[in-house]
Amino acid sequence: MEDNDDYKCEKNGYQIKNGRVNYNCRKTDIDVKSFKKIGNEYVVDNDYVYYRGIKLHGADSKTFEIINSELAKDKNHIYHRDKVLELISPVQFEILNDLSSKYNTFYAKDDKGLYYIILSNFYIPNGVVKKITGIENVKEFKILDENYSIYGDKIFFLGEEIRGVDKKTFEIIDYNYSKDKNSVYCGSTKMKNADPKTFEVVDKSRNLTKDKNNRYQNCFLID
Repeated sequence: MEDNDDYKCEKNGYQIKNGRVNYNCRKTDIDVKSFKKIGNEYVVDNDYVYYRGIKLHGADSKTFEIINSELAKDKNHIYHRDKVLELISPVQFEILNDLSSKYNTFYAKDDKGLYYIILSNFYIPNGVVKKITGIENVKEFKILDENYSIYGDKIFFLGEEIRGVDKKTFEIIDYNYSKDKNSVYCGSTKMKNADPKTFEVVDKSRNLTKDKNNRYQNCFLID
């Protein structure tokens, strides 16, 4: 990427003009001599890492690298865009399933444990990193889908244990609803008095469900 006397500013990422690095026509503090692009949004120079032209304070330019379209790392942290993912370490970091494009969620591990991660989105602007407790052997942890997982006799919803569930008769109904021979569960919470034999989703868009006795919305009784 060379300086050009016929330069015309266009908002299409990083460009060099008059010995400076610009991002979308905005001047930056990036050192032009050591400027190196990493992916579409990140660059490094000899001393710093930048996301969309903004300096990431504390990021290590010598070890910074892209993991995938959403994540990056250096020797100290995992990053989502310009944010550090708290709790989780880059040491032995590994993503365990495909990133859900619909909900921006995935499971990952590091040298200290196992995590369920929700990346920042419209509904959860700061994202969530939830450590899944009680996991002694990550290799025995089984991911059923983007919401449900199993470890031994334990079943988890979004990294939260569904307590009291019968694993042998457990069945996923739809997204955040599941059941066993005794109960119906909304997420990780047992729905009081819901009948597992007749429970069904009536209108997914409005979160309406019913059984032979009652109707429910957002997991609560409405009749």
